[in-house]
Amino acid sequence: MSGHSHAKNVKKIKDLNAKKRSTSFTKISRNITLLAKQGSPGLKTMIEKAKKENMPKDSIEKAIKRGTGELKDGVSLEEFTLEAYGPEGTAIIAEGITDNKNRTIADFRSIINERGGKPAEAGSVKWLFDKLGVVHTKYDESTELWAIDSGALDIKRENDDLAIFISLDNTDQFRDKFDVSLEWVAKEYINISNTDEILSLIDELESSEDIERVFVNTKL
Repeated sequence: MSGHSHAKNVKKIKDLNAKKRSTSFTKISRNITLLAKQGSPGLKTMIEKAKKENMPKDSIEKAIKRGTGELKDGVSLEEFTLEAYGPEGTAIIAEGITDNKNRTIADFRSIINERGGKPAEAGSVKWLFDKLGVVHTKYDESTELWAIDSGALDIKRENDDLAIFISLDNTDQFRDKFDVSLEWVAKEYINISNTDEILSLIDELESSEDIERVFVNTKL
């Protein structure tokens, strides 16, 4: 697993999205609804994120009630994962939440095709990645040592940032101390001639109302 490249990719994508408002109220609301429906401990973190983004209190409450079933408005949400090959053979995985999967698939395929890529069948790209728990935090020696003792698969430092990679069956104890995100981490990262093209594609995909995150196997 090339964790170092993954950490650099995450930073590049974050820097790109810092230029725009990366998380819309719609995306936050959908996350709150699904987390409330699942009874997930991640609901508290998402509500805090909503407040930080100045999402209206009544919108947050409606999203929670929609998830718990107190508010019935006929909207059905589902999570999705879509796969594709982009320019220069870049493997792409996109994840998100939608209220209309057919629309989401059509929009995704349109963007990929317009950028010279090719939509892929389910499973034909995933094998190039591992699904892992990942912690992104500031570097601290004690944190690094604790993560090693707690069974982290890999730990990578990038300047003052630390990326900790965890197997899916070992995330609970890390969640007690950190926010753990589930990410597709490429097994190997490839070099391409035009990283700006891939970053632009990622930006366009994540500008979609439905797509939350995009993962690629190219060095950015």
